[in-house]
Amino acid sequence: MFMSNVFGDYLTNMIEERGLTIRELSRRSGVDASQISRMISSERTIMPETIVKLARGLGRPAAEVFCAVVDITLAEKDPQYLALRGMFEAMDPKDRQTILDMMQFLLSK
Repeated sequence: MFMSNVFGDYLTNMIEERGLTIRELSRRSGVDASQISRMISSERTIMPETIVKLARGLGRPAAEVFCAVVDITLAEKDPQYLALRGMFEAMDPKDRQTILDMMQFLLSK
């Protein structure tokens, strides 16, 4: 998935806000520390499953991390967004992965 410099800034800010190190985020998320460093410097693309892992490690919604990856603004107060987020979070993990796979496919076109 394409990644902008905005995501590197977002990731750096989230790490700092939470008082984490890259190594600690790596431990919490299961994403290799060198991979996280390359994401921060925009040298690494990010897969949907990595978004979910990073979100878990940061304690943030996956939708927020996804929006940072594709450089769009998250409208948390938008009722449609909240409804979609609720449906996504209520899904079975396998169904969520299917949705993430479809998003990856669509964004790669």
